[in-house]
Amino acid sequence: MSRSAAPPGGARRTRPRVPKGARPVYLRDADGERLLSMTLALAAEVSVLSEELDSLREVLQRAGVLDPSLLHGFRPDEPVEARRAARRRALIRRMLRIVLEDLDGPAAELRREHYRELVRSLSG
Repeated sequence: MSRSAAPPGGARRTRPRVPKGARPVYLRDADGERLLSMTLALAAEVSVLSEELDSLREVLQRAGVLDPSLLHGFRPDEPVEARRAARRRALIRRMLRIVLEDLDGPAAELRREHYRELVRSLSG
């Protein structure tokens, strides 16, 4: 099928976007880039959650459903704690995505190959 031809039924299929090639480096070193990426991921999460939380409080208070003093005294039960822990783990995975890609991706294989070459040169 050519790139411009639509599949049967007229709907056009889209391919998932996957970055190709080396990641661009804007700062002085790759470690700075990783830290910047993790910080921006965290900032985005905090921003979204803060706005959602503020909206939820406003809606509930305006509806007379939420007494702000009850919110401060709330203690979560086990299911709530488990849900929060899962959410926390997902956030950490998103924040550390860039580091994990480097550990598992092409850069990691290159480092492993350099390490193997070093071991061969020292053992021979």
